[in-house]
Formats: sequence, C-alpha cells, structure tokens
Amino acid sequence: MPDVTFYRNEALPFLEAKQCTKSDLTYQKHFHEEYSIGSIDEGETSAWCDGTMHQVEAGRVISFPPYMLHACHPASLTVWRYKMLFIKQDWLKQLERRELEQLHIPFLLEGDKNQYCRHLIAGILTTPSGKHFA
Repeated sequence: MPDVTFYRNEALPFLEAKQCTKSDLTYQKHFHEEYSIGSIDEGETSAWCDGTMHQVEAGRVISFPPYMLHACHPASLTVWRYKMLFIKQDWLKQLERRELEQLHIPFLLEGDKNQYCRHLIAGILTTPSGKHFA
C-alpha cells in the first residue's frame, strides 16, 4: 500500500477520503476548501492551527473548517497513520437550516463524541463487503 491513498466514489461526489501510513512528509502550513475531519490512528503530532499549537495523539479526532490555516508535524516519521475526510461545502449548503444549525465542527472532539466520530470515519472507508471505498 502506498504511503498516501485517496478514496473516491462517483455516487458520493461531495466526499473524498485519504488514508496515510508511515508518511515521511511533514506538512507545511496550508488549508483546504472543504471541511476536513481526521482520525489519528497511530503516533502523535504537533498540530499548528490558526496560531495555536496542539498535541494530538492516537485515538483523537481533529477537524478544520474550510480555509483555516493549519499544519501537522508528526513526532515520529515512521509511526504516523491517519485517515481524513474532505466534505465539499456545496453539499453542506444544501442541508436544511435546522440541519446546518446542528452541525458543529470543533477543532478537537472529546470523550464519547471523539470515539463515535472515529468509528464513523473508519466505517466510511470500508464498505459492507469489507472492501475499501474506491
């Protein structure tokens, strides 16, 4: 498996998933046009976000709204795995107003919310047959 794999499905054009394993990349400051929600599977990183540094360890979910400047610097270049979902803004804009009001994307989730979100991200990357989202 390559260090970075992208998953797309024509039936879900608003969603893209990325899985990274043992990446030797350190990330410069950047932003995404989409909502970005990630799950740290292994390792830890120093995550710079909008002027503040955060330590993010395995098991945590991290998210960034569109255009928020951020960068991640893994503590170990050999022990670093994560999954990231990118959700296009256009798709979210079609939601009903009450649905949008319920949508809160914090920077770091805590407790049960964190665990539930990790479970959902893992589920999105695997179909019922056990094959990866392609």
